[in-house]
Amino acid sequence: RRALANLERTRRGAAATTLGGVFPTVAGQSERLTQALDQLALLAQTELPVLIVGPRGAGRRHLARAFAGLVKGAHGRAPVIDAAILPEPVRQQTLEAAIADAAGETLIIANAEHLGPELTTQLLGQLDDDTLGTRLVVTLDEANEDLVARTWREALCAGRVRIAGLDERPEDLPLLIDTLAATAGLRPEQLDEGLRAHLARTRWAGHCAELRSVLASAAARCGAGPMLIEHLGHDTNAPDKGLSQGLHLGYHDAVRGFRRDLLRYALEQTGGNRTQAAKMLGVQRTYFMRLIRDLGADDIPPGA
Repeated sequence: RRALANLERTRRGAAATTLGGVFPTVAGQSERLTQALDQLALLAQTELPVLIVGPRGAGRRHLARAFAGLVKGAHGRAPVIDAAILPEPVRQQTLEAAIADAAGETLIIANAEHLGPELTTQLLGQLDDDTLGTRLVVTLDEANEDLVARTWREALCAGRVRIAGLDERPEDLPLLIDTLAATAGLRPEQLDEGLRAHLARTRWAGHCAELRSVLASAAARCGAGPMLIEHLGHDTNAPDKGLSQGLHLGYHDAVRGFRRDLLRYALEQTGGNRTQAAKMLGVQRTYFMRLIRDLGADDIPPGA
């Protein structure tokens, strides 16, 4: 606990000492993220319901769980219902079961803009009357401007916290890459430096959710070996896409990627015969062997 508190003080400075609150599951050190964590730490000392807004995929539900863990303790888990996937006929029943499961503590309602006017009115009425018996943590898509979303924003404005998308906090990407890779079962040393540079320069329209999905798919492709750029599943045969990827990588990483692809292509054309592949490229076999080791193109076995 002391170690976690020290780490949080390093990340959030004086605010962590003043407000308290430890968020070991939240990766990032950007100013926008630390501001959100400071707000959550302050709200944890109140009884206010919490509203977490942000773009889809930015980590709103993860932040809600981190807040619930702060309120309930490190091992506490709040029940979560996702209104976006609940069929309308079972919403009322599911909501009542979740409130009972919360047992007077914290309940997370994700994508509350999908609850509909009736359930929204019912919940807000119970909050006003202080008869709900549980603390709400609600997440909303900030792009949604329908009546239900506006109603939630107005009712819970005192407990509003915004989580910024990755386009507003790119400095969090290096830590996020390691954290999300670990959730996919990868070790930090498995991630190639060229891959890291590519991921850190990519614009993630789907934010954390898209990055997590890409890493999980790449982890399935690379297995126990190093994760390289080609494991991301890009179509390297499309010239326009290859050039666009090169701009993201920078000159040196793009050239490295091209050299690796060329070696792999030569190996594929010769059925994995390193001597023939070296002759095809006009280089000595010893130099060719060193290249495929250095560039990570040695995953095609001899005689394949």
